[in-house]
Amino acid sequence: MEVLFYRDYIQSGAWELRKKQYYAKYAKACKICGDTAGVELNHIKYGNYGHERDRDLVPLCGDHHEQLHARIGVRGDMHYQTAYFLADEITKQRTLDREAQKMEIMPQRPYDTYAPSLFSSIDDTLDAAARPIWRFWYGIFRW
Repeated sequence: MEVLFYRDYIQSGAWELRKKQYYAKYAKACKICGDTAGVELNHIKYGNYGHERDRDLVPLCGDHHEQLHARIGVRGDMHYQTAYFLADEITKQRTLDREAQKMEIMPQRPYDTYAPSLFSSIDDTLDAAARPIWRFWYGIFRW
């Protein structure tokens, strides 16, 4: 059966079968963030409806699917553009994950509970008082 229109194919039983075949081999999770809710199987290559190879498809969550098409639009063959998009977004996601892990490992002290110690305020006062003396001293004995 030759399918000419994307819209007709996406609404067909053939597409449902193809998705089941794909997800039998690969995880049904966004390739970028790993989200499993609302995952859509995205075409990287259009026009070969019903005969897609696994490498012509990629699972993405709704947000990343929209971002992909917003960045590169829709073209007949988007393998290279999609590869660059995935690499960029996966790098961003890993950076965010690392930052989140750092925040969990090193909990921040709430700013509203900070109170300088008595010694730090004495040190600040002495430093402020001595600064003009050091400037004068440095001015006299400059090499």
